[in-house]
Amino acid sequence: MSSNGQVPGGPGDLTPEWLTGVLREGGHLPQGAVSTVEVEPIGADRGFTGVIARLLPTYAGAPGGPESLVVKLPTAEQLVASGYRASRGDDPEAARRHFEHCATEVAFYRDLANGLADGRAALPRVYHTAVDADGLRAVILLEDLGAGTDGDSLAGCTPAQAYAVVEAVAPLHARMWQQPAPAWVRPFVTDPAARQRWYAARVDPFLARYGDTLPSWMPGLLRRLQSNYGAVLAELNRAPRTLVHGDLHLDNVAFFDQAVPGSHRPVVVYDWQGVRSGPAMLDLAAAVAGSLSPDDRRGVESDLFHRYAQLLRDHGVDDYPLHQARHHYRLALLCQVAGRVNWLTNADPESSSPREKELMASAFGDGRLIAALRDHNLT
Repeated sequence: MSSNGQVPGGPGDLTPEWLTGVLREGGHLPQGAVSTVEVEPIGADRGFTGVIARLLPTYAGAPGGPESLVVKLPTAEQLVASGYRASRGDDPEAARRHFEHCATEVAFYRDLANGLADGRAALPRVYHTAVDADGLRAVILLEDLGAGTDGDSLAGCTPAQAYAVVEAVAPLHARMWQQPAPAWVRPFVTDPAARQRWYAARVDPFLARYGDTLPSWMPGLLRRLQSNYGAVLAELNRAPRTLVHGDLHLDNVAFFDQAVPGSHRPVVVYDWQGVRSGPAMLDLAAAVAGSLSPDDRRGVESDLFHRYAQLLRDHGVDDYPLHQARHHYRLALLCQVAGRVNWLTNADPESSSPREKELMASAFGDGRLIAALRDHNLT
């Protein structure tokens, strides 16, 4: 995995020569060469930033390499930019910040992924990563997860799928529990007061745009957070630290049918741009309250907590009592609220894809987070 070198700027650079070189560099093509490669764009309807494509190579010589791969060019320009990219326009500083997020994901796959994976790895296999800091380019070449079923944040998931996600992330959390993180891993929050001010400035614009779509008690909660969100963040900062995905919604998960021969893992979690050192309950709040219908969540939430705690103990973490986890989960729900307010206030609906617009409408409109707030007495 190189840190510079040949980093494609777009799909036109994904040539047989380039693919031959990176597969050989990683030891994935011991003989032969890529003779042709078909580039099939995917994920355009999901509002992903950059370009994601399935690569279908043919090989000259035997035995050849992978039958298909997925390449992620997170800084490449799409024909139609996502709302996230469009909202930043031609701002060089915004482009630099976006590149830094992309470089973080490259570093995750380069430095951590192999050590976190095990026989039932929740992470995709990585064939190649590279960054070009001067050109603000990055590339990640992964296994093709096409045999799985993509999660869908709009549709939600079943209780069985929620269990699968919890069972996948708990061992990852346990392996990095209270361990020093690499220097490139950002902390969850460094300045709670500044984060509170940033959130507080967005509440009035948010309520002006969406206030009439919310339950009557919601504006009061949002305004209370204007003055106490920093305290919420500071308390979460004192929770045990681990490596968290930071954006564990269903669009970043693939599910696999265990009845299919050769399927050795029920879940793969991808898109690690938001990886952070922080409280584990950030991931649980997104994966449970953000993914299950209110009725399904009420039926399994308590048992999911017990299962998560047991998995931590199974992997050597015995200093996180269940009552603490529940308390941190409630605080993480408030972080979900603030995050969605920030996102919806900054988003540009006019330049967003149809799916992005659906996701915006569902952020509070699907009722999942609102029901969780009520059930946990956070209104």
